[in-house]
Parts: sequence; structure tokens; C-alpha cells
Amino acid sequence: MRSPLLISILLVAFNLSGHSQTTVIDSLLTRIQSGKADTSELIDLYKLSERYVAAGEYENSLDAANKAISLADELIRKASSDTAALRTSKSYKSKALSSSALNHTNLGNYTEALAIYNQSLKIRQELNEQKGIASNLNNMGTLYQHQGNYAEALKYYFSSLKIKEKIGEKKSIANTYNNIGNVYNAQKNYSLSIKNHVTALKLRKEIGDQTGIASSYNNIGNVYFAQALEEMDNDIRQGLLELSLNNNHSSLKISEAIEDQNGMANSYINIGAIWFNRAEHEKNKERQHQMFQEANKHFKISLQKRELIDDKNGLAGSHLNIGSVFLKEKDLQNASKHFAKAKQLAAELGIKEYLKEVYSALTAVDSSKGDFRAALEHNKLFLLYRDSLDNAETRKKMIQSQMTYDFEKKEAVENAEREKELENQKLLAGERNLKQTIIIIFIAGILIAAVIFLFLMFKSLRLTRKQKQLIDEQKQIVEAKQKEILDSIHYARRIQFSLLPGEVYINKNLLRLKSKNNFKEQKQ
Repeated sequence: MRSPLLISILLVAFNLSGHSQTTVIDSLLTRIQSGKADTSELIDLYKLSERYVAAGEYENSLDAANKAISLADELIRKASSDTAALRTSKSYKSKALSSSALNHTNLGNYTEALAIYNQSLKIRQELNEQKGIASNLNNMGTLYQHQGNYAEALKYYFSSLKIKEKIGEKKSIANTYNNIGNVYNAQKNYSLSIKNHVTALKLRKEIGDQTGIASSYNNIGNVYFAQALEEMDNDIRQGLLELSLNNNHSSLKISEAIEDQNGMANSYINIGAIWFNRAEHEKNKERQHQMFQEANKHFKISLQKRELIDDKNGLAGSHLNIGSVFLKEKDLQNASKHFAKAKQLAAELGIKEYLKEVYSALTAVDSSKGDFRAALEHNKLFLLYRDSLDNAETRKKMIQSQMTYDFEKKEAVENAEREKELENQKLLAGERNLKQTIIIIFIAGILIAAVIFLFLMFKSLRLTRKQKQLIDEQKQIVEAKQKEILDSIHYARRIQFSLLPGEVYINKNLLRLKSKNNFKEQKQ
């Protein structure tokens, strides 16, 4: 019969650091005691509830959350006409309700927790607070996962993831990938589990989320351990256990550095589980006993850490693992004691996965005692819980959830690509229209310039013709004047010539005068 051994499953609802919680809590308590009964006190009560959760004080956290809800209701009644105050009061009421539901989950009150989450979700949807809606959906998925309802858990996780990826908050996205990875691990779909945990780890490293990084190393180690449990080849199994151990030591180192009690508890229980598995395959009885003791040492440290933060879920797992060591060591009395405690806590919390393992363990105890009637009854219960956790319908719903998310994500990507292509087409069309407009303007400019040029040429030619006509007219006038002048000159000349003696007459007179003069000279 298989060993009823559990490893830690770290579910992330709110990822708050436990460092220096006391100082902050004292400061908040001091402010709250002033009794202002206004939105500032409402906010302080909600913050106080968160701090108590981080410190593992779930009862105190629940008390602070309930006080915040009551104060919010009072402020909502008073702020009916004040839109800003009304919205603030409603918003913090939804946050306080979510905090209350988380505490009920941690305390094992799952039915009440689910009802309160739905109240918170309704207010956040009314206010359209996408971040709050995504947070509620994630936490409701966590609740269903605790109950072993993996199909519902995946449905809520994928709904949450879809919103978170639109918002783009890496820390919150990583938390949901972490939870999805844990669901797949519980269903033995190791490849998808590793894929989701590696995605979460990458995101957490990008933003430096140390608590988240420790969680991812822890969960990756869990996947390798789960694979090792099913591996028949001893060399491969040892290799997987070594990978698991390395990841858990990496997780433990970070958790110790940031003083995260829950993270340390997870790592210790996982390291103990690795020692337990090695002991089961050890042939040497003395070394086997030493390995079981090493496993029990780590389980007990984990139990102490769980008790410090009152983690009932973790306590159930620790008691189950410690009982498993005693069962292997044939200490049936101590084994029965721890299994009974684990059964009580698992029943209170309604965790089917734990109940399945508890009934498997009790079957082994009864068989060792020779009480085969009790062993048969416990085995029936084990088979009942096993089948309820792993059946065809559950697997079908899980596959549908994954396919729906993948399809919607692919469709969203395709729609984004189509929108981008349409935008590119619009830009190209715009560029083409711009080019066409520029060309039209350019051609129109040329035509206008040509028209202007032709107009100017026509005007110039017309002016030239007028000037030529004027010149011709002036030339004609000048020529006419010139003709008149010449005609006058010729007329005067004719008159002159008509008045002057002729050449013969002149020559005749000259000869006569000359003859006369010659005669006078001879006479003398």
C-alpha cells in the first residue's frame, strides 16, 4: 500500500510579508482607538485585518474585518448623497468582506467563506473594480482547491487570470499561475504544472518578489517530488528527488532571510517528505531508521511553525506526515494519534485531499493491527474520496476550463492583431490619401501657375501689341510730319530757285563784268 504522505501545497490569496507586523499593528490600534468612525478609521480597520492575516492571527483578523464591515454599513447609510464617500465606503466594505472570507477559509469555514466572497464580488462588480474582482475570483478558486473541487478551482483561476493580464500587475498574475500549477500537480499533469510554476517564477524574479520566489521554488520542488513517487527507475527517481531537494533548499534560504514562517514550514515539510521517500527505498535498516528520523525532524519543525501561525491546513498535513513516519517505524499508537488529529482538522476544513490520505493511512494502521473490518471500511472511504477527486467528469471540466482560457486568450490575441492590422490599413490608407492629396495639390498648383503664366503672357502680348500699335501710329505721325517738312523745304527751294538768276545769266553777267574790267585796265 502507498505511503499516506503529503507535501505542502502553497496557495496564494494575499501575499503579505510577515516582517515587522507588530509595530504596524500597534500603530493601527492606536489610531483606531481614537474612535473617529469615519472613512480613515474604516481604512485602518481593513489594514489591521490584513496585518493580522499576515501574522497568522486569523481570529483577530476576522474581528477587525467584521468591525470594518459594520462601520462601512454605517458610513454607507450616512453618505447616501455624497458620491465620493459612498464609493469609498462601499469599496472598503468589499475589501473587508474579502478579508473576512479569507479568514474563514484559513479557519476551515468554507461554506461561510464562499458566501462572503460572493457578497464582496457583487459590490466590486457594481463599482467595476477590476483588480478587486480578479482578486476575489482567485481566492474563490483557492477555496475550491482546498475542497478538492479542481474543476471549479481552475474555472475561477482562469477567470481571474484573464482580468489580471488585462490589468498587467505581474505579482498578482504570478500568484494565479502559481495556483493553477498546484491544481495541475494535484491532478498529476506535471508538464502543465511545471509550465505554470516556471511562468510564475519568471514574473516574480522580474519584480523581486522574494516571498513569491520562495513559493515558486517550493512548488517546483513539489512537482519533481510527485514525479519521483511514480518513477520506477531508481536512478531517475533519485535525480528527481535531488532536483526537488535543491528547489526546497532554495525556497527555505529565502524564507529564512525574510522571516516568513509559512514559507519555512512549507520547505521543512517538503524536505522531510524527500527524506521519507529515500528511507522507503533504503535496504539497510539502520540507515533507513536514520532517514525516517531525519524526515520526522523536519516534519516536527514544520509542525512548530504551523502552530506559531495557527495554520490549520498546514497542521493537518504535518500531523499526517508525522503519523506516516510512526507507521513506518511500527509505532502504531503514535501513528494513530497523529492520524486522528489530521482527520479532525481535515474534516473541519473539508479538505478532500487530506481526508483521502488520512483514510489511506488508517487503512494501513488497521491492517497492521489485524483489524481487517475497520481496514475495509477505511479503504472504502479512501476510494470514495480518491474517486471524487479524480474522475472523468472532473478531468473533462478541467480540460474545458483550460481550453476555454486558451481559446479566449488566443481570440484576444487575434482580435488585437486584427485591430492592429486594421489600424495599419487605416494608416496606410491615410498615407495614400495624403499622397494623393499632395499630388492633386501639386498638379493643381502647376495648372494654376500655368494659367497665371498664360494670363501674364496674354497680358504681356496684348500690351506689346498696344505698344507696337502706338509706336506705329507715332511713326506715321512722325513720317507725316517729316513729309510735311520735306515738302515745305522742297517748296521753299523751288521758290528760292525761281527768285534767283539762272546759271547762264550769272555766267553771262560775270563775263560781261570781266570784259568791262579788262577794258578799264587797258585804258589806264
